[in-house]
Amino acid sequence: MQSELRAIPYSSEWATKWNEFVTNSKNGTFLLNRNYMDYHADRFEDCSIIILNSEDKITALLPACRCGDTATSHGGLTYGGWILPVKHMDASLMLCVWETMSAYYKTLGINKLIYKPVPWIYPAAPSDDDLYAIFRNSGTIKTVLVSTAIDLVSPVHFNNSSRTRANKARRNQYTVERSNDYAQYWHLLQHRLASRHNAKPVHTLDEIKLLASRFPDNIELWGVFEPENKNMTAGCVIFNTGRVAHAQYTAATDHGLGNGSLPLLFSTLVAHYAGIGLRYFDFGTSNEQEGTKLNNGLIEQKQQFGGRSVAYTTFEIKL
Repeated sequence: MQSELRAIPYSSEWATKWNEFVTNSKNGTFLLNRNYMDYHADRFEDCSIIILNSEDKITALLPACRCGDTATSHGGLTYGGWILPVKHMDASLMLCVWETMSAYYKTLGINKLIYKPVPWIYPAAPSDDDLYAIFRNSGTIKTVLVSTAIDLVSPVHFNNSSRTRANKARRNQYTVERSNDYAQYWHLLQHRLASRHNAKPVHTLDEIKLLASRFPDNIELWGVFEPENKNMTAGCVIFNTGRVAHAQYTAATDHGLGNGSLPLLFSTLVAHYAGIGLRYFDFGTSNEQEGTKLNNGLIEQKQQFGGRSVAYTTFEIKL
């Protein structure tokens, strides 16, 4: 079977077919669409590959970039890994795909792969064929980040304190609304990250506005607003994959932290996304220093909202 497969480098001529394959795959999300991936193409040396079968049809895709002799799937994304079709893929074929990839990368002088598979809550169907291939190729765990997610089909309810604070914000007529005012929210977000963590958002204001314009059905800004002046007291950028609502950026003003804005925001969003049929609400990771440091306060807050742990694992494989 391996001899029937061949690897070719991704180029822009393949963009339409790449995006169609991602849309119809069992584990792809809009983050793996080239219109998302390529917004920061100038920062990464792309080495994405396309696996073709004997009929020159796409068997699998690997979004990746390289630095020296190391490929990463993908350095500019939360996750990457093999994008797989719903049909005609199993562990046996994946071993052949992996062998084809390894042989191709060796011709480029790449001898190590840093691999970030799509976390298990995101695929529409079981898709752990790549994990078996990692085992068979003596891969090792490099990092584990802990995310926190709510199963929207069988949710764990908010604790009493969070429910009380959310209800207080409702009684005080604070409202949760979808917004396009990224400028107001980015000002809030940048201030909060700088003052509390000496950090800044991964995306600039111009970048998030560009991506939101490209993916209006997937990137959504939600805010909590005061009843009179409509100032934003808290907000969250949601990356909606159609199965998972991922909280990409969350922040609140000092006033918002004290008046129940965050419990109100998340109780509203959880109900909204459950109501439109999504399966999980993912609060995101709570780690620093490549997973070796856990932000205990942050993960406790997410658990109070009903979230439970999901591992985001990165592997290292010698080719």
